[in-house]
Amino acid sequence: MIKLITFDCYGTLVDTAPFYEAAGEIGVQHQIDRGLFQKAFELYEDRMMYGEYFMPYEQVIEQALRYCAHDFNYEYENADLTQMLTVQANLKVFPEVIDFLKTMKAKGIQLGIMTDASLPILKQNLAQIPVEFDYLYTSDQLNCYKPTLNFFGQVADQLMVTNEEHLHIAAGYWWDIIPCQHLNWQRIWVNRKQAQALPTTVMQHEVADLTAAIDLI
Repeated sequence: MIKLITFDCYGTLVDTAPFYEAAGEIGVQHQIDRGLFQKAFELYEDRMMYGEYFMPYEQVIEQALRYCAHDFNYEYENADLTQMLTVQANLKVFPEVIDFLKTMKAKGIQLGIMTDASLPILKQNLAQIPVEFDYLYTSDQLNCYKPTLNFFGQVADQLMVTNEEHLHIAAGYWWDIIPCQHLNWQRIWVNRKQAQALPTTVMQHEVADLTAAIDLI
C-alpha cells in the first residue's frame, strides 16, 4: 500500500516550457537566433549543475547566461537574469495536476517533492497549488543535483516509509527514472513528450499525464 508519493516538480507538476522560451527571447533581444540561444542556455545550465562544486540554482541560471553572453559576443546584463527569474516564479502547473494531488490527499497519501530548484524558487511555484506537501527535498538543502545518487541517497535516508510504501512519479527520465531503477524504487514515468526509453530500462509504468496514473495507485 502506497503511503508516500514523491514527485519530480519541473516538467511533471510545473510546465517549464515558458522558462526555456524566455531564454530564447533573451537571445532575440541580443540579435541572436532564438533556437540557437535557447539550446546554448540549456547546455550551459546542465554543465553548471555538474561542475566541480555545487552552486545554487539561481547562480546556475546566472552563469549559464554569462557563458551565453561570452559565446555570442555581447555584454552580460543583470536584467536578463531578472527576466528569467521572473518567468520562473510565474510558471504554471499542468492542467490535471491539482485534481490529481487532491485525489491522492483524499486517499490519505503523503506528498513530497524532489527537485533541482532551490527552496525559494520552489515555494514561489507551489503557491498556486491549494494542496500541502508534506516533504520538500531541494538541491540547496542537499547540496547536489539529480540524477546523482547522492541526491537520491540523502532522500532515501530521510524517508519514513519502506520501498513498498513509497512511489516516485516523474517526467524526468535521466534525472529520475534511471536513479529510481538503481535504488529499486517504485516509479511511474510521466512521459509528456512521448520520448523513447532505452531498452535496458525496466519501465514499471509509463503514462502520458497524471490523470492516467490515478488507476495505478
